[in-house]
Amino acid sequence: MATARARPAMGCARRRDGQQRGRDRNADGRGDAVRAGVGDYLARFLLAGNKPTFEYRVRLPAASIASDHLRLVRIHLTATPRIRSKTLARNSLAMPRFVDSFKALFLDMNGTFMFDHDRLERDEDFFSTYRRLGGYRLMRDEVQEIVAHICVCLRRDYEDASRFEKFPTLADAVRVYGRLDLHDTRDIVKVIAAHEVGKVPAWAAETLRILSATHPLVVVSNVWAPAETWDLEFERSGIAHVFQHRVFSSSIGAVKPSRLVFRMALDLVGVEAKSVLFIGDSIERDVLPAKQIGCGTVLVGECEGLPLADLTVRSIAELLGEEERESIPRV
Repeated sequence: MATARARPAMGCARRRDGQQRGRDRNADGRGDAVRAGVGDYLARFLLAGNKPTFEYRVRLPAASIASDHLRLVRIHLTATPRIRSKTLARNSLAMPRFVDSFKALFLDMNGTFMFDHDRLERDEDFFSTYRRLGGYRLMRDEVQEIVAHICVCLRRDYEDASRFEKFPTLADAVRVYGRLDLHDTRDIVKVIAAHEVGKVPAWAAETLRILSATHPLVVVSNVWAPAETWDLEFERSGIAHVFQHRVFSSSIGAVKPSRLVFRMALDLVGVEAKSVLFIGDSIERDVLPAKQIGCGTVLVGECEGLPLADLTVRSIAELLGEEERESIPRV
């Protein structure tokens, strides 16, 4: 088991020349530990910024760091975190979670806690979905071609910076790009929406429920379909109540990385950006714009090259405390 001992830290995170060895060891702990899978021990300690007031020494098994001996890894923390979880309140020796340095958590949706989404490639069977949802006026080849063409046009708009704050609604895109009447437009919107929505696995749902007990959660996501499209899946997975607010791009006509999306979420919660931790799976759409307005950031997934987020995790479950993670279904 890992053992920890806290003592006052001396100086700042970036050591002077006389303490170069200590700085190098700390740098190794921040980068290699997460990428090598030692994040189980370290991820919850890596806080944004370089203003440590405490220093923890964590003894790791040799096998976990590819070394022949036990090794001390120093993790620098910012000001004393607020202990908000019931588990930590009961046990004064428990280590703080990374999220406990923030007042609110903003989460992207697809690829962050929802998966098997955006099934919109040309080889998908859109016609079967069309018929299942009550469509009957269009033939198979028409449905397949219309949906594929509309998706190509929407992806083009999605990458066009001039459309970030002028993004069309799905209904407008289907009507204009598909050249359809009102009746067929409604049917095709339903098809695309059905293929865009994904599934929230049990482990992700339980993670969100645990986080919602200590923090206000806000989902901030780029989607094409109307916001109500996700109601059924949120209800099925048991997370309909965990979010205080939902900010879907389809409801405001703007997509991340537009600051308009982030500012709307901040206004809804009534907190400053520096008090918010943004959690998402995209560097360009989540991490960079969130950092630019002053939020803390977590990247969910792999990070090649230098880490741009304050913390990189394999899944949102790694944001929980050790005891909390033991209570959720296996990832």
